[in-house]
Amino acid sequence: GYSLGKPEDPRNETVNHLRVFGYLGRKRQEEIMNRSKLVITRPGYTTVMELSLLGKKALFIPTPGQTEQVYLAEYHKKRKNFYSVDQDRLNLTRDVEEAKKYPGLVHKTGANEAVDRFMKIVFG
Repeated sequence: GYSLGKPEDPRNETVNHLRVFGYLGRKRQEEIMNRSKLVITRPGYTTVMELSLLGKKALFIPTPGQTEQVYLAEYHKKRKNFYSVDQDRLNLTRDVEEAKKYPGLVHKTGANEAVDRFMKIVFG
């Protein structure tokens, strides 16, 4: 699933097997990311860290002119962690399939940390 990041957009629909949300609050975003096989997102530092902690694959679409996002997208694509595409060249069908081939970043979590994270997610 993915969120368009627009609070005024009530959208919640499925398009070509992709779940599209107009906006997700922080808690709902975490829930959706946890259940997703692939996350379509802008590649900011926080997002990259969250994807790493969750062990998720992603398709990065950097915002034009956002230096941090463009850098992170290029950095991770070169290292074959995450696939990225410029938004003006986006073809969801093709790019989602390509992104599935990239492993993402695997964060090695200790057992205690994993249990703590699980308890926090389940019980808040």
